[in-house]
Amino acid sequence: NGKKIKGNIRLTSSNLEFGDKINASATLKLPDLPRNSGGFNYRRYLKTQKIYLTAISKDTKVIGKNQLSPLEELSEKVREKVREFTENTMDSESLGILQALVIGDDKEIEEDIEEQYKKAGMIHLLVVSGGHVAFLVMIITYILEFFNIGKNKRKYFMVLVIILHIFITGCTPSVLRAGIATIIIIIGNLIGRQNDTLTTIGLVA
Repeated sequence: NGKKIKGNIRLTSSNLEFGDKINASATLKLPDLPRNSGGFNYRRYLKTQKIYLTAISKDTKVIGKNQLSPLEELSEKVREKVREFTENTMDSESLGILQALVIGDDKEIEEDIEEQYKKAGMIHLLVVSGGHVAFLVMIITYILEFFNIGKNKRKYFMVLVIILHIFITGCTPSVLRAGIATIIIIIGNLIGRQNDTLTTIGLVA
């Protein structure tokens, strides 16, 4: 209505690359509500990512390329390698689900599969969450212990891996919360401070 607003929009378009600065012309709409009572609330889910509107654009112009920080650029290269590996080794159904779980990229999930997850109220299983951070820490710890890496070096390396993982998965709120909490606990151990759940939660907030 002629007012300038600021917020996040989920825009569906084509021929775009991560880091592009764009000018898009699109019709905005509110995300869909559950079709059935008690079903998956897509609008509420997008709000957790601070996305309040959706749009489809057929007139998108790129006005800037590679608008990325070094960490974002590294994260995107890792994401691309994961995409290439899954596309070359898996069928279309499996690669979409794996990409969603590993790098937080759900665009390859087939629409009928996504709809089945929504109807079953299990769409959250396709979203990278804090559980994935815990699983990543467990795997990296096992690998570093196997190669007999020093305890403090393991912790420093773990912090770097978690930060990279947060960016790789798109800085989603669930991963961001779990990642920051884990980093605080690791840093506490490094400086010899006893971890306190309430203090950790306060620092994360």
